[in-house]
Amino acid sequence: SDFFTDGRAKADYKNRLRYLVARYGYSTSVFAWEFFNEVDICDDYNTAVQVEWNEEMSSYLRSLDVCNHLISTSFSNSNGDQTVQGLAALNFTMTHNYGSSDIAAATAQYASKKQMMYKKPSYVAEFGIGDEDNDKAGVSLHNGLWAPLFALGAGTSMSWWWDSWVDPNNLYPIFKPFSVFVSRLPLADYTWNVSDPTVSPAPPYNIRAWGMAGVGQGGQQLIVTWVQDDCFTWANQHSGVKCTSHSRLTLTTSCSGTSSGNYTGHWFNTHTGEDIGNTSVMCTGHLQDQIPTFSQDIAVYYTS
Repeated sequence: SDFFTDGRAKADYKNRLRYLVARYGYSTSVFAWEFFNEVDICDDYNTAVQVEWNEEMSSYLRSLDVCNHLISTSFSNSNGDQTVQGLAALNFTMTHNYGSSDIAAATAQYASKKQMMYKKPSYVAEFGIGDEDNDKAGVSLHNGLWAPLFALGAGTSMSWWWDSWVDPNNLYPIFKPFSVFVSRLPLADYTWNVSDPTVSPAPPYNIRAWGMAGVGQGGQQLIVTWVQDDCFTWANQHSGVKCTSHSRLTLTTSCSGTSSGNYTGHWFNTHTGEDIGNTSVMCTGHLQDQIPTFSQDIAVYYTS
């Protein structure tokens, strides 16, 4: 605990910040400064001390970094410390999440909750299932990429296990379909809110959906939705659960914020990165669209 209160310790840390800015601050490859990794597992963690320390160090770092890189810190507890994460001195929040049997539900929950709670970008900056040998196909990686996007996450969930899991199992191709999909969305040009997508009829399947709707400066709207059969989790796949093919399902999602009008749905295969086809639907507060036949999961974006 002395590290955060002792004058010599703080002076040494400021010297470290001064060196890092002088050495690396020029680089556009530096995304942000992270003061501490999982600071809550330090001995004698104290919220009040952390507030004072983070505000002091942020002020000092801002005085050094003429390039104005973002600043944050992280916690081992997925919920983090609300008082510290809410500080204006910190530009974004992070979640570290390990051991979830349902990565999609967990990462979407934290991405959405923290973005709305703190009104600042939120990343699932570390995640893993804790037993990656039981997911050699990378189902949890797939779901960790897709789920946060549709829940207001500022980026994908980021796997910690590059050397022991992603690389040995050659899971890199999982990234490409997501990259292709996102490259089509001018996300920065819109103001985003969570939408309320539902899939019907629900029984006998548990089909869930996450989505968000964005409004551009000219009033145009962009709606993105991810539909997933909850059979498609790493835990279910490891247990031998088989995902069946689904057809004749209807997606309903809000399109409020603009006047009624025609929308084009662009359906997308999240596993191959290929277009499935387009649909034409009418918005009257909500839009309804027939989901193409799919297994496991499928994505769509609607343009007005």
